[in-house]
Amino acid sequence: MRIIFVRHGHPNYAKDCLAELGHKHAVAVAERLKDEGIEEIYSSTCGRAYETAGYVAKEYNLPIIKCEFMREISWGSINGEPLFNDGHPWSTVDNMVANGENVWDYDWASKAPFANNKMVGCVENIAIALDKWLETLGYKREGLYYRVMEGINTQKTIAAFGHGGAGSAILCHLFNLPYPFVCTTFGQDYTGITIVTLSDTPGALVKPSIEIMNDARHIKDLQIENVFGNSECLNCKELQNDMLNAEKDPHSMLIPTYEKLKRMYESNKLKLVISDCSFEHFMQEVAEERHYTYQAYLQCPECKAFFHLGVCVRGTPIYEVTNCPPDMEKFIDIAKQDGKVIYR
Repeated sequence: MRIIFVRHGHPNYAKDCLAELGHKHAVAVAERLKDEGIEEIYSSTCGRAYETAGYVAKEYNLPIIKCEFMREISWGSINGEPLFNDGHPWSTVDNMVANGENVWDYDWASKAPFANNKMVGCVENIAIALDKWLETLGYKREGLYYRVMEGINTQKTIAAFGHGGAGSAILCHLFNLPYPFVCTTFGQDYTGITIVTLSDTPGALVKPSIEIMNDARHIKDLQIENVFGNSECLNCKELQNDMLNAEKDPHSMLIPTYEKLKRMYESNKLKLVISDCSFEHFMQEVAEERHYTYQAYLQCPECKAFFHLGVCVRGTPIYEVTNCPPDMEKFIDIAKQDGKVIYR
């Protein structure tokens, strides 16, 4: 059996859906996978993963089977005691590396800095659910490996669409590796493809193998077209072009793009619609990494276009220009759940 694991495309985390660039990522990965002979498609129940799976499902004319256990993991303190960066896994592991700590420790879940983190339970639950899922596919867990079951067709290729954190949990269980090591070593790009193979010899005890790890060549140099806003607006036309260009090199363009948004905001050329941190100190908040995501929506008072700047810690910045206002109720609910202050 071949299992093709795919991370979702470039997302709008606030709305749990694909951003414009994410839809282009999904088109590209569907094209990349069209000749892989996929017979079944599974997906996380999160919108951004399900939407990505939809493009491949359309290519193969297959239904999408939703799997709750493939949802992205959550994190945070179990008992309220403070954790480094709220227990964000990638930041925590990076901090361990910076301090020379061991990310190979197989007892990681019972020790600081993870013992009091909710993500430990998520990783453990994914491992249990993963084995149940694999058993339905013909592979029963025995110790560290899998027994190929009799009477079940294992000679097929399937695809599973998910997330960076949950995907790391799946890989760490499949290959019996500590989660912190997988988290820091096997990073997954948007629509990155990882193919795991398992022998189909009935009755044999087998181990999984990696055919491809995080192949994202299909989105290399992919750009997004500026299909929103009003390209003729004298007030924000230049900013719209800047937001478009920022998508070409999102990381290096983050600070220059923010500075331009800030200047226009301070000169009343843009109005703040909503933000989950002080927009005047947006980059300072990002640098402190007290939360996983930071979002701000501003609006041009002339053409009414909305400008969305989103930053995901250890992820790719989001630049969007749209005529659609943000879902304020959902934005506020998510921000409150994360303990953020709303600015409007």
